[in-house]
Amino acid sequence: QVRFHFPSLPARRLPPSDSQMNPEPKSARLLSVGAALLGGTAQAQDSTSLLNSFPGDALDPTSTTEQVNDYVVDVAAITSSSGRTYGVAPLAKAGWDYFTGNHNFFTASVSAQGISRRTLSGVGFVRNSYDYWNAPGTGVNGDATRNNPGTPIDTTALTGNQFGYMFSQFSSDDPTAPTLNFNSVVGGTVNYETTTPSRLYVSRIMGAGNDKTWLCNVSQFGVGSVDADGWITVRADGFGAVSCGGYNTFLGNNLFLIDLLARNSSAVNVLSQAGADDVGIHALVENTTVHSPTSIMPAAVTGGTPIILGSNWNGQFVTGSGPLSGTTAHRGPGVTDHRGNVSYCAESFPGVFGAGSTHGSAGILGQAGGTNTLNVWGLNSAAAPQTPRALTYPGNASISDPETGWAPAAGSATFTNYFSSTSFRGGNGQVAIGIDQAGRLLAAGTMEHPSTVGSTNANNMIAVARTANGTVVEWVVAAYTDGNDGKPVYGSFGTTVIGKLVAHEPGGSSIGGPALSCPMIDSVGNVYFNARVQLTGDNFYRESLVRAVYDPASFQYRCELILTEGDVVHGVNSDRNYMIQFLQVGGTSGSSPSMPFSQNMNQAAYNGQSTAGLDPSDTETIGGIVVRATVIYDTDQDGDYDTQSFDPLSDDQDYQVLLYITSATDCNENGVPDDIDLADGTSLDVNLDGVPDECGPGSGSSTCDCTGGNGPCFNLSGPGRGCPNSNPNGLGAMLTATGVPQISNDTLGFNIADAAPNKPGLIFAGDTDLGPSGLSTIPNSAGVFCVAGPNTVRGSVFFTDASGAASLPTFQSGGPYSTDPGVVAGQSRSYLFWYRDPGTAFGCLNDGPQADFNQSNGWTLTWVP
Repeated sequence: QVRFHFPSLPARRLPPSDSQMNPEPKSARLLSVGAALLGGTAQAQDSTSLLNSFPGDALDPTSTTEQVNDYVVDVAAITSSSGRTYGVAPLAKAGWDYFTGNHNFFTASVSAQGISRRTLSGVGFVRNSYDYWNAPGTGVNGDATRNNPGTPIDTTALTGNQFGYMFSQFSSDDPTAPTLNFNSVVGGTVNYETTTPSRLYVSRIMGAGNDKTWLCNVSQFGVGSVDADGWITVRADGFGAVSCGGYNTFLGNNLFLIDLLARNSSAVNVLSQAGADDVGIHALVENTTVHSPTSIMPAAVTGGTPIILGSNWNGQFVTGSGPLSGTTAHRGPGVTDHRGNVSYCAESFPGVFGAGSTHGSAGILGQAGGTNTLNVWGLNSAAAPQTPRALTYPGNASISDPETGWAPAAGSATFTNYFSSTSFRGGNGQVAIGIDQAGRLLAAGTMEHPSTVGSTNANNMIAVARTANGTVVEWVVAAYTDGNDGKPVYGSFGTTVIGKLVAHEPGGSSIGGPALSCPMIDSVGNVYFNARVQLTGDNFYRESLVRAVYDPASFQYRCELILTEGDVVHGVNSDRNYMIQFLQVGGTSGSSPSMPFSQNMNQAAYNGQSTAGLDPSDTETIGGIVVRATVIYDTDQDGDYDTQSFDPLSDDQDYQVLLYITSATDCNENGVPDDIDLADGTSLDVNLDGVPDECGPGSGSSTCDCTGGNGPCFNLSGPGRGCPNSNPNGLGAMLTATGVPQISNDTLGFNIADAAPNKPGLIFAGDTDLGPSGLSTIPNSAGVFCVAGPNTVRGSVFFTDASGAASLPTFQSGGPYSTDPGVVAGQSRSYLFWYRDPGTAFGCLNDGPQADFNQSNGWTLTWVP
């Protein structure tokens, strides 16, 4: 039995330092099941089944009624080790694991995956209706015993952004004696409104399969890439396949382009030697020369049918959207051959690849006396190579990690993660290409370093090259493992070490690798990867998703933890907690198609925004990441996470999923992104600043007002306001915040409304919020004074206008609010607006029937670094 128990956290991930996970080493705990978790089928959604039994609510990929499903997935908010907020959602759930004997798993396994490199903007949704739910037992499975139906949402008039996703999936008919390998390819498009980017409208489409009846195995698949219009690339062969059911198995290597949005929604699409059953497929090539899974130049870039970008075992770069052509013109100086699969980046670098580089860039591992080169080139409109560059590793003596001072031992190092079945099953590609905010090209790859070198070496490092012109190249180590040691992982906004990357656990030197997946690069140059992470105080590692934050000035990286095995998330649609497990790094024979590759990153910034002004540490630098994972739903809500495959009596449900990671904000820390709170009305935004009113910017709130018995002599007003004043509207003054209280980038300001007209006033700032009762004993005051403490200070004077309104963008002498000497990162600060209002007849404290001044409500917020 595999059981995980964590304290109940209904809407938050567990702290990374929590040590209540099973105490046995993770590698030993997973050893018995690791060999089986190598491939899958897929459906989708954050949902649980009405029946706690196999196959849950996973879908049947051979069913003619389950070829297309359209539904809503809401992102949940989580907190990284550095305190930054991300969003996460099970975008695609694996389908059932067909069986003739006893079940081993709820679902089949997800293999190679990818997301479109770019996001379309200002487009209509691909469907007019999507199903939505927010209760357990509801979903898209057409079997009424498995799911209650969702509620349709009409999206006919909606426009927004769009990206694509895809993955391949593998399953055996009987885990105890497998004779058939069922596999298929799934993909689709995701739309969202820019005002609500955490609500994803997913169209999930079965792209292709190798069987219609669960009786045949006529082909095997590898992927491939996807673009934002829903085109995917697929590799198909006849390895281990047998002609059956009227289909002949493939004779050679076959590459396909599949237009998912053109698929017949009521037909199973089998790929065989005869081609595709569905006319939405474009067959490209059949050849005895081995071709690897391909990348894609998107339809949005070509202006028509996408162009595949691939490699073959003759050392050629192959391209086309019909007949393919091959060339060796992609090789940089000194490169004699290549290894691995082609990567694509939508950025063009004319300063590196020349003026002809207009349609993006590509790369592959190059051989120049060893697999020691990041071979990169530009692309023109026909995908022809432009001015290839050989970014050759400078040697162990010429590279280090300046963040820690670590350098590889004397000897050699070689680029890796192209071994095992990656040349046949994907993913793409081993080389990550990206751009920083200065326009420089960044290229990265995972390497093996001494003392041992081989396909399962767990002593790894990620080497990054940077160049502005292709000739002057800088190199740095962004991450590394070295035995039971490695690069530190930080928490507390990058200030506190909470663990380290490791090749193996203490005493576990025989554990194979890799220990670092292929790298991914975001919109500003940060590097992401899956890794083995040993948290401080643990004697075992957890496979985790890590971000190495880029410092362009010093050209170095600092690591933080985004996700790790054991994290608990509250599913917004399923209304059940789920635990994340089995984040893939390597396989039993080295590189695994299930690990992340460079194509697992959407390289646009979050929600289609510009990268101008973004700090590399911001979460908005990612357009989205997908990774393979297992999630275990705590269906019975008892705090245990039991895998039913090992405990048949469990009421919990475990599924393989395509996990989506993005940016998010969650100021009220309820596990629901703020945009979802506002869209659903669970939070209000009366002042229309895009921030839930209970938070205010920077997690602020108004807790001291003039309601109940707070006002002097029953001088009362509504919630969130100060006491009434001489303003004819009879309301109390309302203080609201704008901007963000961030010491390093202070944009905080305040607005006042409904104060006394044409009167002077100023902000008071203090250590303590005296709400809800307030300090109502101030002489000459018609209101309540809400702040106190030894560091109470006042700002510069502003005047209200004829309506009693004013904008207060600065604090003292034109300086930002962070110049307040009482401001400390991580601590709260309370504010109110004090203003003159002489002669009003509301005062009754110490000074007769009239008052000289009044105050707004109080506002408290927390400053961040």
